[in-house]
Amino acid sequence: MTKKDLKAVLDAHLLWIQSGGKEGTRADLRDANLRGADLSDANLRGADLRGADLRDANLRGADLSDADLSDADLSDANLSGADLSDANLSDADLSDAEITVIFSKYTCHLSWLKDGTTCIRIGCKCIPVAEYEAKKEELADANDRSWWDAEGQYIFGFLKGEATRYDAKKNADEVPL
Repeated sequence: MTKKDLKAVLDAHLLWIQSGGKEGTRADLRDANLRGADLSDANLRGADLRGADLRDANLRGADLSDADLSDADLSDANLSGADLSDANLSDADLSDAEITVIFSKYTCHLSWLKDGTTCIRIGCKCIPVAEYEAKKEELADANDRSWWDAEGQYIFGFLKGEATRYDAKKNADEVPL
């Protein structure tokens, strides 16, 4: 897809959103090759991105709420600050993608390292998901306890859940038939 074609799709999609679906058209980017695309701050709310190749794409700050990203390849994508609320990420490849939670006092990331380790990162501290339960009280003590009680434990729970779902799918795909 050319940059010009992509811009036309995004413009029509924005009009669709702003008009409540009366004008423009919902972005249909199924199976689109968007590898390396700069979609930073793009409004893709409700877009159809099933099976899209978004490897190495810059989706920093993009609104992907309610978007269908099932079967999309988001490996090495930058999703820092992207709104993924109610997005369908089933069977999406998030290998080495960077997801950052920005609605918090602290920056929190979910990272998949090349060695296969899945980590939750708060500030500079990286906690492998497998060690999360054993270290959550240490995290609460190391950070502001009131932040932990109000937000941190929920953010970590969300990130842990996303990591667990993705890792379970990945491991299921690797089991020989």
